[in-house]
Parts: sequence; C-alpha cells; structure tokens
Amino acid sequence: MFWKLFKRYFLFCGLVFNVGLLYSVYSFSHALFDGQTVPGVFFKMAGKLTAHNSTRSVGDVLMSIGNALDTPVYYWQPYDRQQWPTVGPDYASPPSIGVEPRKSFYVVNTNELIDAIHYSKPGTTIVVADGDYTLQAKRFETSNDEPTKYNPIVLKAEHPGKARLLMTSLEGLYIARPFWTITGFQFVGQCPNQNSCEHAIHVVGGAHNVQIINNEFIDFNAAVKVNGNAGMYPDDGKVLYNNFHFTKPRETIYSVTPINIDHANNWVVSHNIIRDFVKSAGNKISYGVFMKGGSNNGIIENNLVLCNSTKQRYPGSTIGISAGGGGMEDRRGGVRYQTNKLIIRNNIVFHCSDVGIYLNGGRDTLINNNTVYNTNGIDVRFEESSAMIFNNIVSGHVRVRDDAKVIAQAGNKIYPRGFFTNKEELNSLFVSPETGNFTFADSKTDLSKGASPYPLQQNEKLADFCGDDIANKQQFIGAFQNSSGCFYPTK
Repeated sequence: MFWKLFKRYFLFCGLVFNVGLLYSVYSFSHALFDGQTVPGVFFKMAGKLTAHNSTRSVGDVLMSIGNALDTPVYYWQPYDRQQWPTVGPDYASPPSIGVEPRKSFYVVNTNELIDAIHYSKPGTTIVVADGDYTLQAKRFETSNDEPTKYNPIVLKAEHPGKARLLMTSLEGLYIARPFWTITGFQFVGQCPNQNSCEHAIHVVGGAHNVQIINNEFIDFNAAVKVNGNAGMYPDDGKVLYNNFHFTKPRETIYSVTPINIDHANNWVVSHNIIRDFVKSAGNKISYGVFMKGGSNNGIIENNLVLCNSTKQRYPGSTIGISAGGGGMEDRRGGVRYQTNKLIIRNNIVFHCSDVGIYLNGGRDTLINNNTVYNTNGIDVRFEESSAMIFNNIVSGHVRVRDDAKVIAQAGNKIYPRGFFTNKEELNSLFVSPETGNFTFADSKTDLSKGASPYPLQQNEKLADFCGDDIANKQQFIGAFQNSSGCFYPTK
C-alpha cells in the first residue's frame, strides 16, 4: 500500500513538473516573438510560476537562470528627493494655487480640523497649524455647500510640509463638491492592514475643478482616487507638484496606483514624483498613474515616475504610466475606449519591471517627448488603442499588439536591450540614469537631429521636464532640451 502511494506521489510530481515545463517552453517562445529579451522572459515566467505552490520549484529554477544571464540595472545609491528640483513639492517657494479667499480661520487640533472640513463655507481658507492630526473615521466628508470659481474653499498647511494628516481609515478626505484646493500637507497612511488606507483624497461626482497641489502622500494604495457618481463627473481637476511613495511593497488585493483617475475629463497630472509602488499580493500588478473609464482629454506631463528605487527585484509587474490600466467595465457614456485624446509627454519613467507606458483601450493617444529607461518600453494594446508616438527616448521597444494601431510615429530613438543579457545600451547617453541623473554624458549631445516639430496645441504655453519653455515647431527628442542644472547629483 505504501509503495503504491509513493509511486502515485512521484507520478503526480512528475506530471506537475512537465506541465510547468511545457508551459514554460510555450511562454518562452511566445515572449521571444514579442520582442522581449531572454532574461526578461525567464523573469516573467518565473513570476507566474512562483505564485503557485505546485509550480514554485520550476519558477525558482527559471529565476536562477534569468539572474545568471541578466546584466542588473538598479538604483544603487540612497534615494535623494533633492536630486530633481523641477518636480515634486516645493515647500520653500510653493507653486501658485490661483484664487485664495481672504476670509480664513485657523485650526490647531484634530476636532477643529474635522469640523472645518465638514462645515466650511464657500470663500474660505482653512489654515492648519503645524503638527500631527490623527484621522480615524471611515472617511471625512467635505461641506455640502457649493463653492464657485471665485469663492472656492482652500485647505492649506500654515507652513507647507509641517502639518501631517495621519490616517488609519479606509479613505481620508471625501470631496463631492467643486472648487476645493488641498495644499501643503503630508498625508501618512498608518493602517496595520494594507487593504485599508485606500485613498488619502477621494474626489467624486460633482467635484469638478478640484486642485491637489504641493503635498506628500505616503502609504496609500490609491492616494488620489477620482471617479463619477450618480451620473455626475468630477471634471477639470489638477494633481500638481506632489510626492507619492510607499515605504514598503503593498500587501493588498486592491489596486495599487498612487494616482487613479476614472471617468473624469480634462484632468492634468503634472510635475509629480511617483515612486516605489510595488504590489506584493493579489495579482502583483501596479501602476504609477492611469486614467480610464471613458475619460477624455487628460494630460500626464512632466512627471518623474520611478517604479522601484531599491536593489531588490520583486515578482510581478510595475508599470509607469497608462491609458486604461487593467481596464474597467464601467465607462462614462458607455463608450468602448478607456481614454480618448490623452496626452502623455515630457515624463521620465524608469526602473519598471514591465513597460514604462501602456495603452489599454487608449484611443487617439499622443505620446511625445518622454524618456523611458530600464523598462520594457511602450506597449500599445487592443483594438480600441491608437497612438501617435513622437520624439521619445526609449530603452526596450515599442510593441503594437492585439489589433492596436500606431497612427503615426517619427523622431523616436529606440535603444533595444541586449537580447541575451538585458544590457542597457541607453547607459552611454546619460551620466547615471540608474540613479536618475539624466544629465547628458557628452555636453555636446544634440537631440534636435531627426526630431519632429514638438506637437504643441494652438495657443498652448508649455515647458519641458527641466523647466525650459517650448517654442512653436521646436525640435528635440526626450523629456527635455537642456539638462544643465536639472539633475543634482547626490553625494
């Protein structure tokens, strides 16, 4: 009896091993035809196989092979926020927030803050004193009164960066009215269970023209969440000059996307730092920022997206910027696309285990003048996706699949990674791209050659990643024209 059980056990193990092996061979050949490197294919297959106890041993073998072949590229020095002076919060010289009501009142403790958020009137500035404010309810709903363009409600830290909102709730501020501005705070998620601390700010329904400017968000699954509600949509919002990051990988089954914008039109996501958004549970897929759900005319520009600032290689997929994310069925107006006429420009995206820019149902997407390093490149996918791709610097490749379309492309510099080694050919162009110093290695580098005219909109005024104005019909490739003074080397 024992011998029969013993034989059955080994037959079962052999069957599982061979199924895993056959799957690996199939996946390997399929991925190679998709243009991935050999180490990248091993890592991708290993990530899938190690997620299941029955195939984990095969996955471990493939991971070892990938590591043996790979030429590792990672962020090899301590992260230093000061290295990128043109993006993220500026507490010394805060950016403009537009209209700020003269009528104000001052709050100094948590109860006063909660009351101010809930009962404030249009045309009011709520000034929050320095210190820590512990917020522990399910959510904190804003006033039911209706602010206007010239009578907004502004919630601001008295001294930017010195008022911390410590949250253990599922959501933080729940904004369902227009013309709110939130500025100068540190939002800190302190939930022992990472399935909580979903949103620091949730913008819903009729909350159009909301501004989220010059803040820091730490340890929230989707720190800024925007979506429609009851047939109303929070259009025309802004997420500017913020810093989004996690202190460790998120062990959650829920979406990990620091900036998550659904259904809403005309949102601008600009000059933010978005980093270390690794998801270690569930499907292990995370995004830095996406728009989806039938949104129109969004802009994602001039952001620094650093998927992983550690030496650790994590299983799963980190993706920088996306039109459509993982997709959603609930789409504004019942449209087929996830986004329409989204612009992705002047961003630096690096150290992502998957692609830097991903279109999933992104119709008429303009992708121009981005610098994408140590990722799998740009992925345009599904028949609803169509893209115009100009003047990008990309390590990896531009992949078009599942009936997607590239309407036009020109002026791009594509640096394929070493097929057998994953070696980055792009390393020679910049001083230290591994650590985010994208200063040109040769000061005589001229990236105007071969570039297409920058696709400025009519009467549009715009600066590049490094803050230099872009003139009409100007030609350059990548996220900036001149790197001088743009990247401060760390000590």
